[in-house]
Amino acid sequence: RKFTEYSRVILGLSAAGYNPANAGGYNLVEKLAEFDKVVRQGVNGPIWALIALDSKGYGVSDPDIRQKYVDEILSREISGGGFSLTGDNPDPDMTAMAIQALTPYRSNSAVNAVINRAVSALSSMQMKDGGLGSWGSSANCEAICQTVIALCGLDINPHTDERFIKNGKSLLDALLTFEVSGGGFMHVRPGDGDDGGGSAGGVADGMPSDQAALALLAYQRLT
Repeated sequence: RKFTEYSRVILGLSAAGYNPANAGGYNLVEKLAEFDKVVRQGVNGPIWALIALDSKGYGVSDPDIRQKYVDEILSREISGGGFSLTGDNPDPDMTAMAIQALTPYRSNSAVNAVINRAVSALSSMQMKDGGLGSWGSSANCEAICQTVIALCGLDINPHTDERFIKNGKSLLDALLTFEVSGGGFMHVRPGDGDDGGGSAGGVADGMPSDQAALALLAYQRLT
């Protein structure tokens, strides 16, 4: 039921050098032409469908599908800027991922305006230690990582841009506080609380380690 499963497999196969349009005889890319099923699970559906389609310029049977997803994402903007999977308050994770999906389309003035409001929302959500939190935790690694990736895609330096420095601490400074001695990154720092994902504070975990690698690579590419 969650069509983001297709998006993530498409991205994984593409990164590994395989053709997701012919995966064991199955065209996984064509699944992203099923608009109603993709958007059923919320704004993250069209966000990741766009990211997957644009990862290597994949085409599907519906030539207008990209515009449909762009329009769907724009329609889900929260008043004042930003995005959330549920509720009326912007979430840094969803806001940053929406920016990533919309970035290739920012020549459109409406899209660019939404991106600018989203960037402002992320700046206002940044904490005094430079970090970002979501889903109930006071700060978590992944929210920072997604924001770093989004900003780098916009050619905004997350370590030097004044909008993302709080009390002398940048997003990169905050990200590195989640590094675990011996390797990897933790989801939340000890004492910062948890968002219900079950990852203990201070312990290296797969998802934050993976996303930290992506964020640091994005920053390396930018600089």
